[in-house]
Amino acid sequence: MRRFICALLALAICLNLVGSLSESDRPTVRARLEELGYIAPGEEETETGMEGALINFQRANGLSATGTADPDTLEKLYSPKAVTRDEYLEKCLQGGVSDISLKMGDKGKNVKKLQQELAALGYYTGEQSGAFDTDTACAVVFFEIVNGLELTAAADGEMISRLTSPLAIPADQFAGKKELVYGDTGALVKRMQMELKRLGFFTGECSGTFGRKTQEAVNDFEARNGLPVTGVWTVDHTVMCLAGQASDKGSCLKKEESVTLSPGDSGYLVREAKTALYELGFLTAAPDENYDDKTVRAVKLFQEANGLQPTGVADPATRLLLSFGQSVNMTQFTRRMETCGLEAGSESYGVYLLTLRLAALGYPIEPGWLYDDAVTAQVTVFQTAEGIEATGKADSETRRRMNASSAMKYTQAREIAQYVSAVNAVEQRTSEFFSAVRAAVGKPYEAGMTGPDSFGVGGLAYSCYALMGAELAPTASMQLDSAEKLPSFSLDPAQVREGDEVFFRAGEQLYCGIFTREGMLVYASIEEGRVVICRLDELLLNADFAGKVSWFDVPSV
Repeated sequence: MRRFICALLALAICLNLVGSLSESDRPTVRARLEELGYIAPGEEETETGMEGALINFQRANGLSATGTADPDTLEKLYSPKAVTRDEYLEKCLQGGVSDISLKMGDKGKNVKKLQQELAALGYYTGEQSGAFDTDTACAVVFFEIVNGLELTAAADGEMISRLTSPLAIPADQFAGKKELVYGDTGALVKRMQMELKRLGFFTGECSGTFGRKTQEAVNDFEARNGLPVTGVWTVDHTVMCLAGQASDKGSCLKKEESVTLSPGDSGYLVREAKTALYELGFLTAAPDENYDDKTVRAVKLFQEANGLQPTGVADPATRLLLSFGQSVNMTQFTRRMETCGLEAGSESYGVYLLTLRLAALGYPIEPGWLYDDAVTAQVTVFQTAEGIEATGKADSETRRRMNASSAMKYTQAREIAQYVSAVNAVEQRTSEFFSAVRAAVGKPYEAGMTGPDSFGVGGLAYSCYALMGAELAPTASMQLDSAEKLPSFSLDPAQVREGDEVFFRAGEQLYCGIFTREGMLVYASIEEGRVVICRLDELLLNADFAGKVSWFDVPSV
């Protein structure tokens, strides 16, 4: 064995390896360090890792801690008397001093011994398993806090030395607090703020005062690291940070970018989304962590306002715009929706504002989001009363008038609309009446017939005036008898108006015709055998005027 060591030393000197190792020798040295416990099995090989292992070995074996593979180090490394890491740590725990530390993931009798020492002072209450777990790390941190040591969550030489010395302060003598809460001050608060700042959760000054911004940072840290959101900083939180188990905010946000929030979801991401919706005015209730029906409605509003498909589901695009985009707020959206054009079948916030305004004006309608037949009917009433073309579509002009302070209330609008509707109905029937009169021109004359294919002398008037609700006798003579009894009857040809029935005689034959809007007379002519149309003044050159009568009032056009 000695000859092997001498040969190795000779090789090192020949290759000028004082301070470094060749690539061919590194595996041999590493294997020996791993055998002695200074390098963990499977640990990633790095230059600094090898150097640290050599330093620990040198300190444990009473050598100068240079971190280089000098001849003395190599000789001691391969000596059967080389002190292992566990042997050195055991010595440390019995009162010695060491720069080698026990940390998360370590196992063995020295970890068990550490747990026993911590338990004896009241810091550790878990199973003394020999495994350096989270509970052990918490106990170490608590001990460091009480005894004024640097917080490392690892049992380094200084910590072990204090733990095994008479100066160690037991846990029950700790006058401070195990937890940091809102309002606390001091060095521990400052240390907490520094950790939160390092991880990106805190952006304020590390002043040592646990204020509102610190509270928000603690809540954010807990939520994004899967902890119950208490707003209280505990030893467990410190251990997470020191042990590298806490996720920083940047990496959390990166993971959260692709998350879709849907009805029924809960958690801090829902709260964040609802807070943004609340600040923008789309949500009126105080934000919580539940994705309920009000959240769905608020998300739909936000999506509609910002040109997204209004699904009510907070997909990544919606959440990104909520968090970082220059989005349209509720005030801006409402202002736009108060004047935009709407029509039947649409479903939107604009429809809701429309129906809300109609309801405020007294119209019998429930505010809603769907532009259905009921909305169309009330918009038509408003348009009719306001003298706008009654299309039932709420165009921009209709919306403008409806939102004006002078907008007509329903009671008045209904009366006007009913009157206009009645007038329009008469106009419609009148139009149908004159269309029927014109349509009869050219149809055959046939005694006693009332249409529609042929007409007698009194048949045309009988058929057409029935459209206006007038019940006439079927013959011209009977119609004249009835007409002479009415105030609207006149023997003056100059008083003939459109829609009047005109009587005249040609020889012994009594005729009746209808005076049109074009100033023409339509009647069934026996001589020509058909319904004809001619000018009244020309007709009276060869016929005698027998009177005229108005069976209804013709509306002006």
